[in-house]
Amino acid sequence: MPSAYFNQFVNLMVTVLLVPVLLHHLDIADFVIWAIFTTFGGISQQIESAVQIVTVRDIARERHPTQSSSLVAAVGRARQAYLLLALGAILVMLPIGSIYLHYVASDSLDRAYSLEWNLFVLSYAVNYYYGINNSVLLGCGQVATFNNINSLSRLVNLSLTFLLLTLGYSVLGLCASFAGSVLLGCVLNAWAARRALAEQGAQTGPATVAFAEESRSLLLNIARYTPYTLASFLVFRGSVLVGAALFTSEVMGEYSLTLQTCAMLSLLAAVPVQVWLGRLVKAMSAGTTSDVAREARRTMFAANGVYAVAFLGVAIAGNSMLALIGSNISLLTGVPFLLVGLAFYIELNIFLLVAFLVTAKNYRFVTPYVGAVAAGIAMATLTACFTRELVASMIVLPLVIQSAVALPIVFRMFCSQLGMSRSGFLAEIGRALVDRR
Repeated sequence: MPSAYFNQFVNLMVTVLLVPVLLHHLDIADFVIWAIFTTFGGISQQIESAVQIVTVRDIARERHPTQSSSLVAAVGRARQAYLLLALGAILVMLPIGSIYLHYVASDSLDRAYSLEWNLFVLSYAVNYYYGINNSVLLGCGQVATFNNINSLSRLVNLSLTFLLLTLGYSVLGLCASFAGSVLLGCVLNAWAARRALAEQGAQTGPATVAFAEESRSLLLNIARYTPYTLASFLVFRGSVLVGAALFTSEVMGEYSLTLQTCAMLSLLAAVPVQVWLGRLVKAMSAGTTSDVAREARRTMFAANGVYAVAFLGVAIAGNSMLALIGSNISLLTGVPFLLVGLAFYIELNIFLLVAFLVTAKNYRFVTPYVGAVAAGIAMATLTACFTRELVASMIVLPLVIQSAVALPIVFRMFCSQLGMSRSGFLAEIGRALVDRR
């Protein structure tokens, strides 16, 4: 657990510290191009998130049987999924981004940034190809090892970014620092994953072939889950793309930094889902509703508590810390800041419920959730165009829909999966809170 929280702390600090570094060393054109790069990267990462979540659960589920052959097969299925993801980066992301840079955004750019874009996408492809090792570590319960390697990679990325930007390499320096941290992480994760599999008595390599029917089932589950990850990314963080076309850079700077900060707080609060995944899988395999409900309550208590404490800390000291590091951008304050925090809080709880549904291979939530998000984004975009109110349109409207439609639907499905009524589960939470006192 400590390594998991340290990892999220490092991610948060790297994200915050990069902001003043980027603004100090990049001119407007370079800052815009890097925003374009990271937007494409962020979209692809949502697909990777779906692949990782589904494959980690598949590997975790198969490591409990005594025979290692089932674990080998699960790793083989995951390897195929990551191979497809890496090919997607090369065959889809690379040409689409190149077309965008050469033709769609060419009027606002002084050049096409072809070298930087190719290096950026190649780094993502390499990262995705070796992403199987991430799933192996998490699925085999090596969460601390995974988090320690991830923290080291992030710190190396920050150091290289500062060095290369200082030397004047601009966007190329950002891409090179990203590539360097990716290579380091891939090497260390590959070594750690090999050891984890050896401890489980499973030996697998690139030639491992998974069972065709089970592979199709895994890919189907990934395809079912991906629309959720994309929608959850776009519902609030996607508003930056709309806002950048309608509002000044000063307004968007505060807004974007606040979104980034709340997103990192959500990741910090979601650490218990990683740490307690093994317990959840074991409880679900045993088919004991009370044990599954207990693990759900435990995770929700921890996640909500961490988010509340962390958000309060940022609300009190966030802008003061930014001033100390010399940032030219501050966080939103007052009611707008609280609304953004509430939006991510609602989304965090939806994520916690979804995590349990996905573990049970229940994907019925995807269609209504995506529909609610699409409605919220459409209404927010239209309202922003006519009112020119950023937070009131891009946050409040989706927040209302997520709270009134998406969260109740997902919660109902969660309780149905547990075999409990909604009032019954809430009563269990109330009794647990009383017992804690």
